[in-house]
Amino acid sequence: MLFPARPGEEPMIAFPLVLPMGWKESPPNFSAATETVADIANDHIADNQHRPPHHRLEVVSESPPPDDEKPTTSPNENSPALPQPTCQPYPSGHRTKPTHYWDVYVDDFIGLTQGNKWQRRRTKRILLHALDTVFRGLDPNDTPHRQEPASVKKLRKGDACWTTRKVILGWILDALSKTIELPQHRKDRLIEILESIQPTQRRIAVKQWHKVLGELRSMVIAIPGARGLFCTLQEAFRHQEESSHRLRLTKQVHDFLADFKWLAHSINERPTRLGEVVPHHNPSTRGAFQRQGRTESVLIRKSERTDHEQ
Repeated sequence: MLFPARPGEEPMIAFPLVLPMGWKESPPNFSAATETVADIANDHIADNQHRPPHHRLEVVSESPPPDDEKPTTSPNENSPALPQPTCQPYPSGHRTKPTHYWDVYVDDFIGLTQGNKWQRRRTKRILLHALDTVFRGLDPNDTPHRQEPASVKKLRKGDACWTTRKVILGWILDALSKTIELPQHRKDRLIEILESIQPTQRRIAVKQWHKVLGELRSMVIAIPGARGLFCTLQEAFRHQEESSHRLRLTKQVHDFLADFKWLAHSINERPTRLGEVVPHHNPSTRGAFQRQGRTESVLIRKSERTDHEQ
């Protein structure tokens, strides 16, 4: 880093010992380090002979999660039961052993584990020790301003506690019901956005409309049926007033916003299934279609014994 110098002064060059906030090169450099931590952890997980010792943060990492992450023992009375898929024989080569894996998004480590408490404890210990391998742990000679590589504040909030229902990157994932939904504060924000545009409003700032559509798109995964409502909302950008930074909100736009509002108010009745976001590796139906002439035919058959398309 070069610092501006006054006339007659020697130029100064600084070498930062940490990644500066706001520096555009910080995210890729930091992600390279955290990806290395995840790779080391997964390599040790694959080694069945690797038995990590007790870690100093292990006790605090078992802090209970918040109420919205606690698994529900009974279905919500206001929510209809989700249909259960029919049981199918595992395809050949399907993993039958417990799964243990670590992934990372910038500085948020996301873990998946199965098995008894000893296997879950081993998976977590491996990550904590891998963090100390890449990011040096605390030393008695460190200044009081240096902190643990892992966020103790988040550990105390229950972020590292294993549970079947977890808030991950702003989404609630439920491994038992296999659904994804918005946390309550994001549901409240969704209602706030839609209620801010009154049915009688005829104009809106272009910048504000960009913000509205951006936030709606960031939540659309958890709003079943909302993906097809953006065409008319996006088309509103074509109706920008001349010599103005505002656009017109037509009756069609308000109709689509009303549909969005209806879906938002019923969002608790029907969470999004993970199978709608990520297709299943072994779907219960296989499809084939024929493109001949001017018509198309679709054939859906039950997939039972064979893995090839029928």
